[in-house]
Amino acid sequence: KLAEDLVRPGPLGRFLGEKAEIVPTADAITDATLNWLSQSGKGPLFLYVHYIDPHDPYRPPSPYDQAFDHRSNPPIRAGGFDPLKLIPDRQDRERVARTLDRYDGEILYADHHVGRLLKGLEEMGVLDNALVIVTADHGEEFFEHGKDRHGKSAYEEVLRVPFLVYWRDKVPARSTYEGMVGHIDIMPTILAFLEIEPPAGVQGKSFAAQLRDPSKSESNRPLFAQIIQDGFSMEMVRDSRYKLVRHTHGPVKGREELYDLEKDPLERTNVISQASGRVASLRNQLQTF
Repeated sequence: KLAEDLVRPGPLGRFLGEKAEIVPTADAITDATLNWLSQSGKGPLFLYVHYIDPHDPYRPPSPYDQAFDHRSNPPIRAGGFDPLKLIPDRQDRERVARTLDRYDGEILYADHHVGRLLKGLEEMGVLDNALVIVTADHGEEFFEHGKDRHGKSAYEEVLRVPFLVYWRDKVPARSTYEGMVGHIDIMPTILAFLEIEPPAGVQGKSFAAQLRDPSKSESNRPLFAQIIQDGFSMEMVRDSRYKLVRHTHGPVKGREELYDLEKDPLERTNVISQASGRVASLRNQLQTF
């Protein structure tokens, strides 16, 4: 990956005798998917399409590499937040701003090809009775908490990802479910839609009923996440409002942080000293996890 980033995928691929880029781009993935579908017949199928483009290193193809300019279109994020304001050094701020422009360009590029894939599925008649799920494995950091890229923390900029579901005439269009769900819930949700019992030991929980009717209530169960690297590790547990972060290894081992995500969705203020009862409850859940 480092070599690919240094010499670009095309030259590296030719040097290694590869016929295609080492990391396929969204246009190639879409072409291969639609070609496979055209030859797969009309029977039931499960299709997993993995786009990697909105990902470090950020290098959108033309014209998407020129689609965004932070000087005329600031990179505002959730809640009207500008991540560049957290970077004190002007030169670093400009470097990150250019990186955000490229990242947004990659998102736009991937979005175009997801749309092309869905259009192809529509033309083939596959969408007539297809459950479509669009999500991501992680977000990216742009120094919201002093880190960049991903795999370095368990804050919301990494954990909170898009999640869209489409199923014609079976999932209401334009509805939004505000409850907490995770990737662990995707498989049991698909099985519930298909009226198939999940295998024993599945830890996730179906939210198919909430997708059909977003007004349906759900118990306030906790969600967990963990990141383990050579130099550090951290874990978190959260409920519908509060999130406890614990550093379990590394330079700040033992530090705990509590965030009120209802009032502070960007996790700017650690309120660990102000909510001892909530801390004890979340700490117990994290210990159990």
